[in-house]
Amino acid sequence: MRQIATLILICATSMVGWGQIVPGDDCLQAIEIKNVTNFCSGVGQFSNFGATPTDYTQPVCFDAVSHDIWFRFIPKATDVIITVVGATATNQGGSLKNPQVALYYNSCISTAVNNIECGSDIRNNIIEIYQGGLFIGQPYYIRVDGRNGQTGTFQLCVNNYFAPKFPGSDCSSAAILCDKSSFSVESVSGAGNDPNELDDAPCFQGGLQGIGFESNSSWFKWVCKSTGSLTFAITPTKVDDDIDFVLYELTNGIDDCQTKNPIRCEAAGEDVALYPSACHGPTGLRDESKDTSEPPGCNRGQDNWISTVTIEAGRSYALAINNYTSTGNGFSIEFGGTSEFQGPDIEFSIVPDSGLRCDQVFSITDNSVFNFGTIDRYSWGFGEGAEPITATGPGPHPIMYNSFGQKIISLQVETDRGCIVTDTASIYAEPCCIDLPPPTLEATVSNLVCAGVPNGSIQVEGMNGQIWYKFALEDGEYTFNNYFGNLDAGSYLLHVVDAKGCEGEEVVTISEPQPLDVDLGEDQEIDLGYHTQINGTYSPPVNIVTSWQSTKGDSIVCLDPRCLTIDVLPPGTTTYVVQIMDATGCIAKDTIEIRVNNNRPIFFPNVISPNGDNTNDVFYIGSNQAATGIEVLRVFDRWGGLLYEGYNLPLNDQNVGWDGTRNGETLPPGVYVFMAVIRFVDNVSLPYSGDITIVR
Repeated sequence: MRQIATLILICATSMVGWGQIVPGDDCLQAIEIKNVTNFCSGVGQFSNFGATPTDYTQPVCFDAVSHDIWFRFIPKATDVIITVVGATATNQGGSLKNPQVALYYNSCISTAVNNIECGSDIRNNIIEIYQGGLFIGQPYYIRVDGRNGQTGTFQLCVNNYFAPKFPGSDCSSAAILCDKSSFSVESVSGAGNDPNELDDAPCFQGGLQGIGFESNSSWFKWVCKSTGSLTFAITPTKVDDDIDFVLYELTNGIDDCQTKNPIRCEAAGEDVALYPSACHGPTGLRDESKDTSEPPGCNRGQDNWISTVTIEAGRSYALAINNYTSTGNGFSIEFGGTSEFQGPDIEFSIVPDSGLRCDQVFSITDNSVFNFGTIDRYSWGFGEGAEPITATGPGPHPIMYNSFGQKIISLQVETDRGCIVTDTASIYAEPCCIDLPPPTLEATVSNLVCAGVPNGSIQVEGMNGQIWYKFALEDGEYTFNNYFGNLDAGSYLLHVVDAKGCEGEEVVTISEPQPLDVDLGEDQEIDLGYHTQINGTYSPPVNIVTSWQSTKGDSIVCLDPRCLTIDVLPPGTTTYVVQIMDATGCIAKDTIEIRVNNNRPIFFPNVISPNGDNTNDVFYIGSNQAATGIEVLRVFDRWGGLLYEGYNLPLNDQNVGWDGTRNGETLPPGVYVFMAVIRFVDNVSLPYSGDITIVR
């Protein structure tokens, strides 16, 4: 019975197989994050176990570079918050301690790749960094490591968004909102020049008026474009922060903060250190809530949310968001409802808008509409590979791409009132390699260590092409990843495409060694109590280490130096498993079953003649190798009187047993009865009985 399994041993302290490259171990192999709008990986999804240090310049906030992992993303908005969560006490993100993270701009292929922001944690095992002014459509890279050489798993969160103009801490310096796009505020600081601006709100009455309740506030204003409902959700960066807010109508227009009328007011909450409360965390306006105001504290019926409001076209409004906890942490806000804010409608034209080839010049012009003021500033971003990358002014702007593919074009405008709106569009640049030679591939192959175990790999490099390369295996998607692992033996078609869209391919073969094989032969059948030999063979003829297991736990005696031929005494039907391992760690197994027939032959004389002639003088019990001894032997007369009792007697000894006497006195001829318990090699004990006749 043959059952062969082949595998490779993996070190218990490593999470990476022999010769395997860790995903994201280099900037060129960066893990692609395709959607960075509120992206958050699974808990412990990423790891820097087994990663090797890369030689890009060490960020100033890193204590060292030891096990860095890289990620790549293309922003579709101007601002980003990147969070790495490791072994935190709450909101557990993984096992990594003291994470450090850096943000890079440019291409890995270029030595100009540069660090633009970084952060390093030494206390809480969580780190967050912010960067504004991103070039939309251009590649950015995230580098994650652990201080002091720490390794572990972690959660990565990336939020790419359009931020309004940074909010002021007074109504007069509020950021003007043009639309209901979601955004984040990294941090808050202070109550501005007037710390009493919230004292007119009803939820702050009753003892708090005039004490400067406003602590760390952010103000936003807007003009309503179309009448409808307004909802929003404010989520603090620190989950247990107490966020309060007031929604005002500015009755005399957006520039007059003196005649503001509070229409919604939320001040619920307690000191979280003293009173863990349901009135912390997210807050805002929602349809399910009915109250229009909640005072300080967290009384019965308060849930940190108040009711939706209807805002009217042409009227102005202000929203004051206050971090009462005074931690300085920021927040994110997401608007909803049917109303619209007053702002420009961004439009732009692209000529030609289709059939565009890379290396071909095209034109882009602003056609935005704003009926409530003027547009003072234009900021363009033309995406990856554009020449130029950015521009200002309405245009027309002549643009050319030095690479093919989907490009993101962005336009951000700012009005005379400081209102900022951004919009994006996509354009496809066709390949342009008509007069260029195709790129080539250079592949480094790691063959299978053990036959049948898919641990082969291919690492490829693009050559003789343009600017950058993407790779695909067989019919897979093109990515910047140049490593393909966990592959079976066989031939693979590798594809490469460069920045111009020129394609090349190459067939690469992964081989495997001869399978390690062990054979124990056919199953056997024997009688209980008998030895047998198992004769194993193996191939190929290499040095091996052999180990055996038995389902019955019986002893195994090796009969040759490699312990492939063994002697066994199975106590019952038993399965034996052999495992051999060669010097590379490959393993082969086989099993054999020894079926044991439970024959238990017992024999004894039914007549004895105890006359001292040494022939048939003693009643004894015999057996073959199946039995190991007599646990107890008793002899009775026909009235049940005990004549003899013996314990732990040997088998097959004609001198050990009952000699036909009682207490040394000769008994008369007649019929007597015996009872015995026999013990066998499989630890089974069975009773036996019968008649004994004495003749003289």
